[in-house]
Amino acid sequence: NEKTARDLNPLLMDEVHPLKRWTVEDAHAWAESAGLKVKIEHTYDWLKIFDAYQLDGRGLVDIWTKQKFEDYVDERLADLTRVGVNTDAIEEETPRWIYCLEQLKLDAKNAQKTKRRREAAARAEAERRQAIRDEQRRAKLRGKLDKGAAHVL
Repeated sequence: NEKTARDLNPLLMDEVHPLKRWTVEDAHAWAESAGLKVKIEHTYDWLKIFDAYQLDGRGLVDIWTKQKFEDYVDERLADLTRVGVNTDAIEEETPRWIYCLEQLKLDAKNAQKTKRRREAAARAEAERRQAIRDEQRRAKLRGKLDKGAAHVL
């Protein structure tokens, strides 16, 4: 059905496989899916440029603001027109890519928050369990001391 795992559950995927660790192939899959989702007519032409410049997860982070993406497009304008994206299409499709990148940024930040919350909850649970074990050891030790003291008398 041409959906990536990230399309099905972005929060989980971003938590398990953070954006900064994405390879060029991961970024390509995301861009293809995002481009088709928002109906970017020249998605595959854009992908040629993203692949040619080895755009990976860190590269996506570098261009996920409006200004940075516009600068990215300006630097690669000649390449985009060479692969078949005319200037009218670039003007029309750039805001769509910016929208996709802003969604990616939002999803990544939500995944980070969720991951921090889960880690904090796991630490709190580990501390709670350790406190219970410590209390059980103390109670067991008190019981042994009481028995030992009674035996000596």
